[in-house]
Amino acid sequence: MTASAACECKAKCFVLPKCSAASYDITTSVCSMTYDAPCNVTTTFAPGVISLFKFVIQEAFITKGKTFNGSPDNLKKMCGAEGGVPLIINTKQLLREARQLVADHGK
Repeated sequence: MTASAACECKAKCFVLPKCSAASYDITTSVCSMTYDAPCNVTTTFAPGVISLFKFVIQEAFITKGKTFNGSPDNLKKMCGAEGGVPLIINTKQLLREARQLVADHGK
C-alpha cells in the first residue's frame, strides 16, 4: 500500500490490531506491514527506508530459569516456555523499569 509520509504509514499500522511493524520507503512511498509476533520481527538496512515498530507492553516478569547461553534464540525459547518474550530494552524508561523489577524481585 502507499502512504504520503512515514507518519501515515505508522498510523495505518497502529489502527490494525495485528500489525506489529511497518516500513516506509521514502522514494517510492510504499508502506509495508508485518503481522509477525514482535519477537520475530527482523530489520534489514535499506537506504531510504524507515522501520516503524508497534509494541504492546505486557507485564514483565523475571524467569526462574538460568542459562549461560544468552543468544536471542535461546532467550526466546526460555521466555516462551513460561509464556513470555524477552524484554528488549531500547529506551531509558524501559531500562529504569527493568532495574526496578530486578531490585524488587531479583536475586
